[in-house]
Amino acid sequence: RGYLEEPCLWVETNNTTLSLLSSNAELALGFLLIISLFSWRRNFIQTFMYWNVLKMMYRAPVTSSYHQSAWAKIGRTVNPYIDRYAPFLQTPISMVQRWWLR
Repeated sequence: RGYLEEPCLWVETNNTTLSLLSSNAELALGFLLIISLFSWRRNFIQTFMYWNVLKMMYRAPVTSSYHQSAWAKIGRTVNPYIDRYAPFLQTPISMVQRWWLR
């Protein structure tokens, strides 16, 4: 650890920031998997399993606060546009939210 002392200290002091960044990256990967379903490399099982892992991480006490804040940020960004330009998406989104929270 001698030659990595400074990076290790930085990681230890910025643990919360790194956890928030990690949860944002995990959600971005989940949305990328959904987009990949429309390509020739689609993999429904992988996407379904990954979203179930995200669902578990949303509920796990260790990571729930980071994932909930990432989802809240997505909601604050996306909801005004959905309300204004695509109100027909509110019903499918509420169905997905019910699945997510059950």
